[in-house]
Amino acid sequence: MKLFHGSCNANMNLVDLVVILGMIRMFCILLVLFKSWRYLIKYMSLTLTWCQILDIAGLQNEDGSFSGDIWGEVDTRFSYISILSLALLHRLDKVDVGKAVKYILSCKNVDGGFGCTPGAESHAGQSMSHIESMHFIILPMASN
Repeated sequence: MKLFHGSCNANMNLVDLVVILGMIRMFCILLVLFKSWRYLIKYMSLTLTWCQILDIAGLQNEDGSFSGDIWGEVDTRFSYISILSLALLHRLDKVDVGKAVKYILSCKNVDGGFGCTPGAESHAGQSMSHIESMHFIILPMASN
């Protein structure tokens, strides 16, 4: 997995996508600074380069999950952060949403909760990640 693709400048320090968890922290910090989602989205759209959007999309695995780092760790938190980031930037078209949904649903357990991977025990934080991911996938579809 490359950090930057094609002709992108490998020295960009704007957003460190080696660990995707940093992305959600950046959104939260910028939200506090901008105090408005509208301004945040406008700023992010202007700031994030095409290369970085491709990097987020490039974290999606064949099964629809997302890796959180260059070492390939898979956890639904990474799916949530990737989907949230791309949804806020109106770039969900860069990932296979169908596979992402299928993967998310494969993590559901008989107790109604979700685990971090298929077959893992239910966890409140993981369940929130799944529900929010589905929200950000379904919301754009409903508004069209």
